[in-house]
Amino acid sequence: MLSFIDPRKTDGLGIFGRLFVFSAMYHNVAVGDFEGARLEIIRFSQNNYTGEREVEVFPFDERDVRPRGFA
Repeated sequence: MLSFIDPRKTDGLGIFGRLFVFSAMYHNVAVGDFEGARLEIIRFSQNNYTGEREVEVFPFDERDVRPRGFA
């Protein structure tokens, strides 16, 4: 498991930010011995109503970083 930690309380990584992070992680670990590694982004957001920190996990899907039409 390889994780990117996003500690921002508000306005964490958006869709394009997560795509960039996953793409960078995917291409960087492709050159190493991480064939079976799972990638994820962990975000520690703050609940607007209670003020408590919450954990959100965004799992990696390889289809998100592969160009369309390629195997």
